Amino acid sequence: ATNPAEAFAKFQMSNELQGGSYDAKAMSVLIAAQKKASFDGSDLSSKPAGNIPNFAFIVGLPRSGTTLINSMLACHPEIESIGESTCLIAARKLAQNLMSISSPELDNWSWTQDVPLSILEQARQRFLSGIHLPPGAKPKLVIDKMPGNRFELGFARMMLPNARSIYMLRHPLDVGLSLFTTNLKDGYEYSRRLEWIAHMIRATYDSLDDFRGKLGSRLRLQSYRALVSD
Repeated sequence: ATNPAEAFAKFQMSNELQGGSYDAKAMSVLIAAQKKASFDGSDLSSKPAGNIPNFAFIVGLPRSGTTLINSMLACHPEIESIGESTCLIAARKLAQNLMSISSPELDNWSWTQDVPLSILEQARQRFLSGIHLPPGAKPKLVIDKMPGNRFELGFARMMLPNARSIYMLRHPLDVGLSLFTTNLKDGYEYSRRLEWIAHMIRATYDSLDDFRGKLGSRLRLQSYRALVSD
């Protein structure tokens, strides 16, 4: 507390000892592909058959308040949380793999333009099969709190057209400092270098700007500061 510069230097040394890498170019390619995709799903807009609850995806950068709002919402008697589920990513990978059988050269998102309803339904079933609710639970809303799903919201719209998303926003400097000084698990290697953190934050906001135009009212932006100040 008395020597922040020394403390910061030690955090930097600790992060460097952990190693790891971050492919900034690949992330930029991902966002560029997202911008080209429409995620319209015009003939895929029907709600899946059966008694399926509504879904809401809580997303945002790590350390931006996704856990807080998930805990608050999960207190509601008609809401169940499945925590940090990988079901959405697994469903997208299934659809992408099925599409690549006929078009192996497709980039990250161009395949969504011509995906058949049959493949989308398979992906949807893959998603639903991974949802495990308490016995007898019949919630009106199921929340999926996975920060990394912030890059999957276009596919979520195609697969679950009635789903909504809550995007947590916290000041980038607060997020960056928290990422840099927190020993995160594998998958967050970008948090070990300041320049990597900066690139990820920029890519995240670039992606968000695109989704704001494409998702409209399906996407709610929630300030972390406003939440904790209320």
